[in-house]
Amino acid sequence: MRLAVYGVGAIGGLVAARLVAAGHDVTGICRGATLQAIRSDGLHLTVGKDRTRHDLKVTDDPTEAGPQDMILACVKANALPGVIDGLKALSGPDTLLVPLVNGVPFWFFQGFGGPLADTPLQSVDPGGALAAAFPAERVTGAVVHISCSVPQPGHVHNHGGNRLIIGPPTPAVQPQADRVADLLEGAGFGVERTPRIREAVWEKLAGNLNFNPISALTRATVDRIAGDPESKAICVATMREIMTLADSLGLAFELDPDARVALALKLGPFRTSMLQDVDAGRRLELEPIVGAVVEIADRLQVPVPSTRAIYGLARLLDESLAAA
Repeated sequence: MRLAVYGVGAIGGLVAARLVAAGHDVTGICRGATLQAIRSDGLHLTVGKDRTRHDLKVTDDPTEAGPQDMILACVKANALPGVIDGLKALSGPDTLLVPLVNGVPFWFFQGFGGPLADTPLQSVDPGGALAAAFPAERVTGAVVHISCSVPQPGHVHNHGGNRLIIGPPTPAVQPQADRVADLLEGAGFGVERTPRIREAVWEKLAGNLNFNPISALTRATVDRIAGDPESKAICVATMREIMTLADSLGLAFELDPDARVALALKLGPFRTSMLQDVDAGRRLELEPIVGAVVEIADRLQVPVPSTRAIYGLARLLDESLAAA
């Protein structure tokens, strides 16, 4: 198989390194300092005390790589619409797209029944361009439960976690999802296969929806947010709102908000991805994680006051980061 990893950052770097180590033909799509670092000295991966170097083909021009059998899209979900031309350049008639992203993915309502069946979300897929280019039969869903960082270009540190949840948007494409799961399992990931990938998306979203933007707004680590009575109450309120939305969408989703916050407290001084973005002066992955939830709530006419308040404040922060 010819594989492209679009975005060789934290998760993309880990995926690319492991696929190369497993003997696959992999091309990384990246740019700037990352491109130069990997071209000159390879891709470096640190897991615990184990440090490895991998020779990865890289380019900043997807047309140079040509059509692939599979694209593992590891850019942030809010960046996907901006790289659609690159994704198309890597695509042939049977190319499979696997978005390894946070938040509500663009394919969420493709082939899905209920009140928002086949509805494109403007917050993650303006105009429905991604859904038009990559219909459900060419997509495999993925939820990432891995913590990585990039201390310098071309160097990835895996701090914890090794779990990927893989599943098809519709039952008809189960064979494609199995191919993806086999590939990633063979590369050393702990793969969980599920026929209900949307519930897995929603379960992760329940924690990201609050801890991520609250950490960005307050500069506080997860343990401080979970341990503070007022911020804890906000987290619990947003989790209850997302449970109500799940019911409206027909998702079989169960959650104990107090237990979820208690679990977060045990993570210790964990720095969320949005907090890392603020520290680096980068824009936030806000629309897929929070904006999409507000959009879904508006379309269903379900009140989500706590989520909406977080979204409004974090959006102002994001605009300030963009203007800096």
